[in-house]
Amino acid sequence: MNLKAFDLPAAHIFKIRSGKIHEVEAIGTMMPYNSKTGWE
Repeated sequence: MNLKAFDLPAAHIFKIRSGKIHEVEAIGTMMPYNSKTGWE
């Protein structure tokens, strides 16, 4: 595979019931290397 460097910002969602983690979901997207995240 011929890949260039990239960033992969992601958000994670935790579903919690009765104080225990039951499910984790992640959503991400490939972005150009050194992209701003909006959290700076």
